[in-house]
Amino acid sequence: MEGDGTLFAREDYVEESWRIVDPILNKDMPVYEYEANTWGPREVERVTPDGGWHNPITAPQNFDLGQRTEQLARAVPQNLHADAHK
Repeated sequence: MEGDGTLFAREDYVEESWRIVDPILNKDMPVYEYEANTWGPREVERVTPDGGWHNPITAPQNFDLGQRTEQLARAVPQNLHADAHK
């Protein structure tokens, strides 16, 4: 890592990030407790779309991983498939 500037954020970037984030971190925001193994507190419903949020990993269209893999394979241009086997 020593001497490799690509591994570090520039000072101006860090300062700008803190300028944006610091006011948010300093706000007196309530902490909402919720039960373990749930998606979070009920207060989140204020910011979710109508019908709520769904877990894309357990959504019904993702249950058949074989079918999903076939769909993804069809979406990738054929020349990329050929390059992957070189």
